[in-house]
Amino acid sequence: MGDKLFQFDPAAVEILRACIPHVPFDGWSETTLLAGANDIGYDAEAVRTAFPRGATDAIALHSRLADQAMADAFFELSEKPTKVHLIIRQLVLLRLEIGQPDKDAIRRALSVLAMPVNAKLSAKLLYETVDTMWRSAGQRDTNFSFYTKRGTLAAVYSATLLAWLADN
Repeated sequence: MGDKLFQFDPAAVEILRACIPHVPFDGWSETTLLAGANDIGYDAEAVRTAFPRGATDAIALHSRLADQAMADAFFELSEKPTKVHLIIRQLVLLRLEIGQPDKDAIRRALSVLAMPVNAKLSAKLLYETVDTMWRSAGQRDTNFSFYTKRGTLAAVYSATLLAWLADN
């Protein structure tokens, strides 16, 4: 792997990074996006262009950036585990480590994604994360175990993420 998983709009990334400090106080909202954009000189039109569906687009971008950072960090490791279960463990730990500075924003994002109206996006982002983990681990099979592996990892990763969020 090592290649880029997603193509990111540079302006959207800038706005997202600028709004992250506002999320713990104002949640994931248009107000937060506008405050972050204002901090770095973007206007409301730039926010609408970067995030047409508002905060849910920003949450999705945040998750995808973390997936890419996790994969990049894994491929930059000087010593990688050789056994698949240890590779997956390492990737989960990297994903949590990458999220540590944004823990409050992640907590707030999960509360938005838990709303029934966002169930499809929530499932899609979880799938993208576990699929990135398996592909980074070199698992490219497309047989029945493809779904079993991703379903199992989704359950393990979700539980691990919730435990991580509860741990202060």
